[in-house]
Amino acid sequence: MVEYNSAFWSLTFDYFKKDINKSEDNLIVLVHWLLLKNNFQTLGPGNENEIDENEQPTDFLPTNWSQDVTYKLRYVRDKNLFLLNGVRAGDSFIFNFYNVTVKQVSSAALGNVCTTVQAINDMTNNIDYFHKTINLLQTDLIDPMQKENDEKKK
Repeated sequence: MVEYNSAFWSLTFDYFKKDINKSEDNLIVLVHWLLLKNNFQTLGPGNENEIDENEQPTDFLPTNWSQDVTYKLRYVRDKNLFLLNGVRAGDSFIFNFYNVTVKQVSSAALGNVCTTVQAINDMTNNIDYFHKTINLLQTDLIDPMQKENDEKKK
């Protein structure tokens, strides 16, 4: 089970709330928070497969991160590049997380965007669903990348 720090989540969500333009933007903020918790940082938008030496990793989402229909964000951890893609598919939302170095992908699907967004926005009344969602994202999307990195270090 994912260790849940309500203060860190609240700070993250409150900071990015001003940039939320559509309901699925809430899901990007949630995944971004989980990635930060797992020591990933953003490099910016896009699908470029290389890290520019002038790019500085940050904890912030890039400007205009929510302007497109699909989401394409670049993350880095331990000098490895990862690409996060997200797209709405009907009532669901699908994430793919690609480790450029080892060419491995993980995926997670959230079955109902409206229900998940409601849980994010009203955690007091939906805490169990919120925990279920973050555990699914951690287990299906993030943990496979951590195991690959841990095995690579051995």
